[in-house]
Amino acid sequence: MRSAIKSDFQSFERPRQKNVILRAIQKFWEFSNFYGEYNSLAPSQRRKFVLDKNNSVSDR
Repeated sequence: MRSAIKSDFQSFERPRQKNVILRAIQKFWEFSNFYGEYNSLAPSQRRKFVLDKNNSVSDR
């Protein structure tokens, strides 16, 4: 009986865990791309880059 409950619970949790992991990887990828672009700019252009990115995200 205990193993049936455990297996049902695990089968319910695995898709959710997979979604959480995939979302975390996606967020990390987005941050890495942003930071790479940010870091490649001259310091005088970085503020404008951040403001432009924030505006493009809020326009979605």
